[in-house]
Amino acid sequence: VSNVQPYNSRTVEEPVRDVKRLRDPASVLAHAEVRAAIGGRFEVLSQYTVGGKGTALTTTEIEIYSYTFDRVVTVIRLPGGEISVSSRAAHAYQPAESPAEVRRAVALAAEHLLTMGYQTQALIGSGLLAHPTTAEFHRSGHSFYDQRIVYVSFGRGAGTTPLYRATVNLSTETVSQAGPL
Repeated sequence: VSNVQPYNSRTVEEPVRDVKRLRDPASVLAHAEVRAAIGGRFEVLSQYTVGGKGTALTTTEIEIYSYTFDRVVTVIRLPGGEISVSSRAAHAYQPAESPAEVRRAVALAAEHLLTMGYQTQALIGSGLLAHPTTAEFHRSGHSFYDQRIVYVSFGRGAGTTPLYRATVNLSTETVSQAGPL
């Protein structure tokens, strides 16, 4: 062994993130600046409170995907009730899919596959946020799509290979690249 150097393993105390539902999310969503940022079609993706150990909660942070404007809106409610709103374009950042988004994507994909003559009712549908392929990334330089895209598959579960797949655009509520695997 050569070039051995001591490493200080001093731990840095991170804020505690506690996933909790807001008691009154409607009050945050009804705020004029938030409404203007999210538009008419949106999904609350995550919400949590941030505070130090042993202290009162300091802030509440909510991430919302705006299908209207294809951007992720972050709303921070400070202890005094003040609201801060910021947003990032969908191609710059997208958090993981929410359970509600997966349910919607699976339903859209199942309906589309049924019109193509494929039966998915007895199968298990699952979905994951889709990311650009390597070729798409090299063309655009973006790690995320410009819209909210979910890859859906249908199978028997228990680790078996899925039988059908579809790409669902939740921003436009359309299905593409659907069929058997």
